Amino acid sequence: MSTASNASRIREYAKEILSSGKETSFGEIVTYVKERGDGTYSLGMYSGALNSLVKNENEYIRTKRGFYQKIIYEKNCREKLTSIMAMI
Repeated sequence: MSTASNASRIREYAKEILSSGKETSFGEIVTYVKERGDGTYSLGMYSGALNSLVKNENEYIRTKRGFYQKIIYEKNCREKLTSIMAMI
């Protein structure tokens, strides 16, 4: 059995479902975690875990009430921006 806290398990599963960069609802995250069958968590546990994810990890954001997303940074973003600016 894992020694990870409930919140850390929820965050890890949330990171999995958010990894695509698509906006994901609170309900979709809850369903995803429940499907993993890794414990029974209260809605407050989910809320707290997602709040701390957004607060402590810059690549995760709350896009609007009840929706979360991972920001996918492109490695060559600066180079692309420079070439676009050169065309203007």
